[in-house]
Amino acid sequence: MYCGEHPFLPNAIREPLRVPLTWYQCCSSRLGPMGAKFGGPLGRLELVPADRPLIMVPKMKLNRLVAWAMVAVAIAPGCRSQESPPTSSSPQAASSSSEQRSAAPVPATETGIQFDPRWMTLDTPPSWTEFDRAVTEDFQRYGMSPVDETELPRNCNGCGVKPPTAVLTAYAPGEFDPSEARTGEPVTVSNDGDGFFRAAKGSNDAILAWKYADDAWATVRGRTTVTSEPARLTELARALRPADRVAIRLPLGIPALPASLPLAEISAVRDTYGTTLIFAACGKTDIGAIPDCYGGADSMRVQIWPTDGYYGHIDEQDSVPVQIGGRDGLYEPASNRAAVQVQPGTLVVFELSGPFAEPGEPRTNPQSDLKEILAKVTWAANPGDQQTWIPVADWASR
Repeated sequence: MYCGEHPFLPNAIREPLRVPLTWYQCCSSRLGPMGAKFGGPLGRLELVPADRPLIMVPKMKLNRLVAWAMVAVAIAPGCRSQESPPTSSSPQAASSSSEQRSAAPVPATETGIQFDPRWMTLDTPPSWTEFDRAVTEDFQRYGMSPVDETELPRNCNGCGVKPPTAVLTAYAPGEFDPSEARTGEPVTVSNDGDGFFRAAKGSNDAILAWKYADDAWATVRGRTTVTSEPARLTELARALRPADRVAIRLPLGIPALPASLPLAEISAVRDTYGTTLIFAACGKTDIGAIPDCYGGADSMRVQIWPTDGYYGHIDEQDSVPVQIGGRDGLYEPASNRAAVQVQPGTLVVFELSGPFAEPGEPRTNPQSDLKEILAKVTWAANPGDQQTWIPVADWASR
């Protein structure tokens, strides 16, 4: 299924919209911040895995949504072309230590961040391919598939060709309740009997859960026949090294953001969709749902696209020149969006939105000023060379 094939037509927009997580993972980056706010605070999607009941969501305003749908049809080739793991557009990283949380005030010269800006090391086995990864305050998640995979995930609904068929999630301490997992068959991941396996049953995925630190658990969900095999899930689980952390580096820094815009999520979705940064009160849940805390205040989405040209990302005719960290870019007042071609093959798009508006309510403007934020952006010495990329920890502090 192509992203543009989702029925975003006027008759569908006027009704409560139900969207499967598998479609969202494929196409959300084409359709506004987090894939949940179409061109601003015009509505939201509540997202669930394809094997769980879809969640009813508020009716969405028509406003710019039809235009966004047209853009999706025009520019979104869908997931069919996404068959390679994250490459140069994905955050890179290195170091080690366990995550520490702090409520200390953030210095005025640094942007707030809600999580440890380091990836857990995943030594991907040769028999597996990584498709995407994400990190929030509550978890780190990796979308994976065996190289010999021949199936789509259970209850796949618009999930494209060759989507991830296993999901590895490492939860922050206290964020996973292991009660149900402990009913499974004992399995050894790191220490004798530290894990539990429950076989797939009906529409329910196979799941392997294990404790990797004090009060901290990780899971691997197998969504096809081959990924439901205990040996395959155990192989993937053993590839995760939670204590070995690697600094997340990006070709840009965004210092001195308002306290209301902490960095809440970083995700890298293959090479086609690049890397996305979400600045908001909170990130998505582990199943991709947009929690209430996300929509109650300003939010900003920054996407590093591995592409050339502004088409499909910003309306050049309705835009005006703007300086983005000293580079010539474009600003589209109608959508409060800006974009800059940093180098061939790297386009960075910034979009700032106010709180979600309820159906029938007027659009809420953000309190923050996007142009002021753009002026403070810093760039790596050579954005095309990952060795020069800036560690997130250099400009964001907990």
